[in-house]
Amino acid sequence: MWDRSAHRRFRGLSILAALVAVAGLLAIGPGAAADTIVMFTASTDYTGDINGGASFPNDPVNQNPNLPGISNGVTLSPVSGGFGDAAVGPLDGVTYGPFGFNNNAGGSTGWVTSCYTFTAAGTYQIVWEVANVFGTQGNDALATDNITLNGQRIVDFSSGIPPGFNPQGSVGTSTGVSGLNPSGGDSAFGWMDVSPNTSTGVTPFFDTSGDVYSASQLYSSTITVKKNDEICIDAAFLTNSGSPYQDYAAVALLSVPEPSGLVLAGTGLVAAVGYASRRRRRRSARG
Repeated sequence: MWDRSAHRRFRGLSILAALVAVAGLLAIGPGAAADTIVMFTASTDYTGDINGGASFPNDPVNQNPNLPGISNGVTLSPVSGGFGDAAVGPLDGVTYGPFGFNNNAGGSTGWVTSCYTFTAAGTYQIVWEVANVFGTQGNDALATDNITLNGQRIVDFSSGIPPGFNPQGSVGTSTGVSGLNPSGGDSAFGWMDVSPNTSTGVTPFFDTSGDVYSASQLYSSTITVKKNDEICIDAAFLTNSGSPYQDYAAVALLSVPEPSGLVLAGTGLVAAVGYASRRRRRRSARG
C-alpha cells in the first residue's frame, strides 16, 4: 500500500536537503573569498603627542591599530611623508591646515601614487574611504585622481562621479583648489569628506572597531585585469584633526569573484526537486 504520509515526509526531507546543499554552495559564493589589496593608508597621530601630525603609509611609529597595512607588492611614490603645514582649499567649503586640532600639523599629504602589478587575472573594485573618529574637532577629506591601468587613464572625474560608481556619504568632484590640483592631466579629481558635527551614517569598511563617528566612501565599477597588468591610483589625505584621534583615509582593491556555476547548479537542483514532487503529486492524484 502507498503510504502518502511517509511520501510527504520523504519529499519534505528531500527539498530540505536540497536547500541545505544550495545554502552551502552560496556560502562559497561572492564575498566569502574576497581578496583585499590595500593601496594607501594615512592616519592622524593618536598618541597624544603635540605636532605628531599624520603620515602615509599609516605611521609605522605611531601605528593606527585599527587600519590594515599596505599590501605586499604595492609601491608608493613618495614612499612616506606627512602634512605640508600649508592651507589647502577650500574643498567643499572647508580649508584644511595649516594646523590641525590641538596645534597639530594640518593640511594635505599631497598626491601619493600607489601602484600594484596583478599576479593573476581577475575582476576588482576600488574602494576609497575617509573617516572621522569619535566626532573629533576637525574635518577630513580624501581626494583621488589619475587612476590608470598599464599607463592608460581608466577613470574620468571631469563630468562628475562616473556612471556605475557607488558614492556613500559626502562625495563629489572638484576642478582644483588652492594647494591641490588634478594630478592626471584631466580637469577634475574626485573627493569624499566627513564633518565632526554630523554623521553620514555610513558603515566603515576599514576600521570596524566601533570608534568611527562618520565615514564617506566611493566604490568604483568593476575592473577586469590580466596577470601582470599594473594599476596606479593617486590619493591625498586632508585634515584639520589630529592627536589624540586617529582619523584616516584608505584606498583598496576588492576582488569580485566570478559567478559560480555551482550556485547555478544548486538552483537547478531545487527546481528539479520541485518538478519531481509535482510529478509525484500528479501520479498519486491519478491513482
